[in-house]
Amino acid sequence: MLQFEKSIVIFAPVEEVFDYVADRSHLATIWPSLIAIKDVKRLPSGGSAFTYVYQMAGWRLQGTGSDSEYVAKERIITKLTGGVEGTITFRFDSVSPKQTKVNLAVVYAMPKEAAQPVGEPFVAQMNEHEADLVLRNLKTHFEVAVAHPIARSCARALDAYGDTNSLMPTAHFPEEWAVAYRHDMVIAFAIGR
Repeated sequence: MLQFEKSIVIFAPVEEVFDYVADRSHLATIWPSLIAIKDVKRLPSGGSAFTYVYQMAGWRLQGTGSDSEYVAKERIITKLTGGVEGTITFRFDSVSPKQTKVNLAVVYAMPKEAAQPVGEPFVAQMNEHEADLVLRNLKTHFEVAVAHPIARSCARALDAYGDTNSLMPTAHFPEEWAVAYRHDMVIAFAIGR
């Protein structure tokens, strides 16, 4: 099993950050390689069960996720099965009334097909790098998109559209630039109106 842990501080109340992440339909907006979250069902615990489509090293992987632990405003632990086997843990700590520390811990088994073409160390490093990007995108959502009313409308449109990866060709940019640039471009355009 491979594992890593990342964290970031976001200028937003813990309730807002937790609620955003707990709504699984938002994950594809902030997680670049997460193609889709579908069939979301509420569990009696308050968490969710869903199906996912994820791309790792060019391979399309599908499976299910289910929140095995859900403590409102504190943590969500999700067990993944299928194409990716593992656990994703989001922890939320209130740093102040308007700041939240988000911790993302991932433990997973490397899918054999994803590691074959380029090797497990390369794919593991890509996945760890993407976790940083997930947290940066979450921070951008709250500190840029939500901070400005026009940008907030734009962020809702992106959420409704779902597939933010198709908003701009990425062939000429590294993936992390393209994702950040797409969101910044749309928000900058909305603010400039």
